[in-house]
Amino acid sequence: MTFALVPTHASFDLITIGNIDRLSPLRDVALSRHRPIAHLDEDGDSQSARNILAARLDRVVADAERRVMLVAEGTGCFAAAWWARLTPSSYVSRVAGALFYAPLTDRLAANTAQRHFASPHTPLPFPSLLLDDREALSDGDVDALAIGWGSRPYALIDDAAGPWTRARRMVTRFAARVVELDTLRADKLRGVR
Repeated sequence: MTFALVPTHASFDLITIGNIDRLSPLRDVALSRHRPIAHLDEDGDSQSARNILAARLDRVVADAERRVMLVAEGTGCFAAAWWARLTPSSYVSRVAGALFYAPLTDRLAANTAQRHFASPHTPLPFPSLLLDDREALSDGDVDALAIGWGSRPYALIDDAAGPWTRARRMVTRFAARVVELDTLRADKLRGVR
């Protein structure tokens, strides 16, 4: 089952980061009516692969017609956080927010990704949600990761329809809130002038 992650009138473009396989929630995003403008695979543990990923993400964000929302899964979450912390603000300021799905599901891959995408321990410069099941969120490592990224943890209920089914309304609310905050900021700036 697929669905539009955000309303068709959304004021931003989606960029997905991670590895899509037949069970991946990113596959649902890619098949939804609001398709990502780009999908970037996080599939290399060399410095050159990491730098190519960053350059591609820089280009996609710069070329986007609107602000972007990053949707990352697994080790792609670490790649997105690394990029956000080390990329010039002119690129990162175009990011409306991020959804991080199950970054620690594969612990071995996550440990490798944490070393490979090491970056300063500062909150990310945009709002983000860390989505995972209740059991994972009760894990201290996941909580520490969410705190380190400045993310809000959000528990998904994994039912027969898949992990993104219950997240649809939450994602839409998140998107609406980002738009609402942007509107408030713009109104305040107009009032200053």
